[in-house]
Amino acid sequence: MITKIKTTWHIREKSVQEDQVSLYSQFEKLALQALYACIVRDIVKEYRYRRAETLRKYNTIATFSHVALANYALQQLWKLFDQNNSTMHVWYVVEHMPHPDIKTWFAQRIKELEPDIKYFSTWRGNASAHRSAIGHFALQELDQKFEGEQDNEERIRQFLLDFLCEMRFQMHRTSRQEQMRIFQDILTSYRKLVENDRDEMLKNYDN
Repeated sequence: MITKIKTTWHIREKSVQEDQVSLYSQFEKLALQALYACIVRDIVKEYRYRRAETLRKYNTIATFSHVALANYALQQLWKLFDQNNSTMHVWYVVEHMPHPDIKTWFAQRIKELEPDIKYFSTWRGNASAHRSAIGHFALQELDQKFEGEQDNEERIRQFLLDFLCEMRFQMHRTSRQEQMRIFQDILTSYRKLVENDRDEMLKNYDN
């Protein structure tokens, strides 16, 4: 009888662990996709403004690509914090993680991030959800109106990396520093890949 109970408990425990890993894997994939979208947008933005400010040249494709990628990157990031319209946001992930430490860590960090999330929500609403004509028709004016957006987004992006590392630590007791190094290497590889694609596309053009 005791053996049977132990076996049943072990099966349930294994099932819970597998569910945790599956949930984490899904969220990690979405988070890395959002961060990748931000990297692509940043590189296109750099190219767009380098032409406009340094070369004194306007590039229609770069401008339209930047606007489209800015919208897409915002949407991907915001979905991870949207409690109303997303089924895979940070609160959902924490709620389904049984580790008390991750809940304590999250409660403190998300409270610190509240001003950034609010600011980011306003920026996203104006730029991506088209609640404001200025966001829909004039990206440069929107950039001027929300000058601090980049700092807020950087803190949100850093939070996502910290969140991924903390969850891995709680599940596997692996070093947070080592996990951060791995994720930073992934993001560096993303940037190199996009830069190589950009260079390959532009090598026969006056850029």
